[in-house]
Amino acid sequence: MRVGTRWRRLAEQNPGGYARTTLVRLRVDRARRLRRELLPGLLPERAAPVVITEELDPWLLAALGRLSPHQRAAVVLRVLEDLDHAEIAARLGCSVGTARSHLSRGLARLREAAGERVEVE
Repeated sequence: MRVGTRWRRLAEQNPGGYARTTLVRLRVDRARRLRRELLPGLLPERAAPVVITEELDPWLLAALGRLSPHQRAAVVLRVLEDLDHAEIAARLGCSVGTARSHLSRGLARLREAAGERVEVE
């Protein structure tokens, strides 16, 4: 249906490529939707929020707040709980490579924020 409604407009471009891309994306969307609907018990449980009892630098809290939830979780699990990549991946419910990526990107963004802080002060 989606391809048919746009076929005339795409006739001079690449209608076959558009059709293949549309079919692949629809299939991926369907698979994701089915996974969420049929396998809710297989998704990792949400952990209780971490409660910090000591005073933290407001700059650090703001910098952590700018990270994505996965990056923030990976950084906290690595720095505060001293977990390795495999344990972080297990806690986040992702592959080890994805956990490494979240950790690496999160630490890089914190380094950038720290560099900006030094320049301002």
